[in-house]
Amino acid sequence: MAETSRRPFTAQERWQLQASLHREVARTAGLFDAFVAFGGSLLLFLVVLGLFRGYSRQLELVASGVSLLIGAYVYVRAQRSPSRAEQSARVRQELEQGEAEVLRYQVLDAIAVEELEDEGLGFYLKLADGRVLFLAGQYLHEPVEERRFPNTFIELVRAPTTHELLDFRVLGVNLQASARRPPFSAEEYRRGSVPEDGSVLDVDFESLRLGHDCRTDAERHDWGAHYGQR
Repeated sequence: MAETSRRPFTAQERWQLQASLHREVARTAGLFDAFVAFGGSLLLFLVVLGLFRGYSRQLELVASGVSLLIGAYVYVRAQRSPSRAEQSARVRQELEQGEAEVLRYQVLDAIAVEELEDEGLGFYLKLADGRVLFLAGQYLHEPVEERRFPNTFIELVRAPTTHELLDFRVLGVNLQASARRPPFSAEEYRRGSVPEDGSVLDVDFESLRLGHDCRTDAERHDWGAHYGQR
């Protein structure tokens, strides 16, 4: 079962979106400033060097420096447009509309995906309607360690267009994962077969579970204890 509704942003959720927008602007501006600073310093160095090698050589070096700055500017503009510019525009639109999307799911079973470095834990969750929800991220660490997740009922609050996660709640009882799989491999990332956080998949959950539950009883106990499972 999956329930979807909308409600006005809370003050905290609106602040999160505004912070996300400011980070995007600052990241782009910082990249541009870095290119300009590097290009300007190199240009100054080349001009000074050119003074010792004759007038024609100086002009050549100045031209190279100017070309570098122009190339940096074009690169930064390309990075912002259209992807970053569109992303910022979508966040602004969400702030103007002022509504969050609330998604509630009933969960029947779970497959845990081990963490690779600091990418965060992952879980395939079997939903009551037969589909599979995939969740992954650092936000799952605390509820897993506190033995509150996986859970029979969960709620996700997201921005409706960019799907940025604004809140995550567990509303039911703890549900032990029935299987575990290793971290996603480089090949799986290369093929694009790693789901995005929040994806609802039309896949066979039993095939996922049986295909990766290769632990011994001792491994099952050790992993379960580490991640708050019984």
